[in-house]
Amino acid sequence: MMDKAPDFRIKMHTGIDFHLYSAIKNGPVILNFIMGTWCPFCTAHIKKIREWQEAKGLKKLIVIIISTESIESIRAWSQSNHSSFIFCSDQKREVIDRYGVNFPIMNISRPATVLVDQDGLIRMNHQGLRNQNLYNGLEAKCLECL
Repeated sequence: MMDKAPDFRIKMHTGIDFHLYSAIKNGPVILNFIMGTWCPFCTAHIKKIREWQEAKGLKKLIVIIISTESIESIRAWSQSNHSSFIFCSDQKREVIDRYGVNFPIMNISRPATVLVDQDGLIRMNHQGLRNQNLYNGLEAKCLECL
């Protein structure tokens, strides 16, 4: 049995609110929780997921990157790296807590990738190191959702 994804609203780097349950009406959503744009492993994952999405032709997927960094930091990183993904700031760690990925010792998010389908169900919840197995599993689950 799949769990219902906790709904949330969060501020995007553009200053506009992102609402999960509104977004899933347009297609499945991948939530990528990152430690921060300062983390080389996280930025490598962002690049890898963009390449993966383009190579697999999964343009209907909505990809969200969530960090505890400020909107200003995220915006600056996104602009300097020409990223087309939606970046969101969760400085109060409300979304991170709801999804159980808070790393309280450092006050940041644990690396995690969560796939939410159009019914609001969590189809995949991967926490920790991201590797090729993650992308293979994510692809299979995404194709089931489309």
